[in-house]
Amino acid sequence: RLTNVADGDNRLLQGHRVRELANSLHRLVLGLWPFWGAGDRPIRYLDIAAYPERLPRAVVPLLRGRPTEWMLADGYHSAVASEIRMELTHDFIMDGEVFSPGPGRVVRLSAPTTIDFVVP
Repeated sequence: RLTNVADGDNRLLQGHRVRELANSLHRLVLGLWPFWGAGDRPIRYLDIAAYPERLPRAVVPLLRGRPTEWMLADGYHSAVASEIRMELTHDFIMDGEVFSPGPGRVVRLSAPTTIDFVVP
């Protein structure tokens, strides 16, 4: 359960979430890109409210980053941020590992600098 999310624009999302996905990369493998929204901030995120309507039907538009109108109305949200703050009531998974949110149950995601990779 995610109780609060603030994304740098002070957007506050409350309640249960089925998925909160954040990424600082500019592209993913196989052309998958489950994010939409304009801006040049370093973190892109996808937020899906718990108990989403028609989740199986939303998979393909989500993977392409092209939500339908009904998805937007049913709690599928994506944007960019410099920082994301979350108050969590349970453990969370990052890069395949389980972590506890610690004192105050607040987790802060940020990407203060960028790293360039050179591919030969």
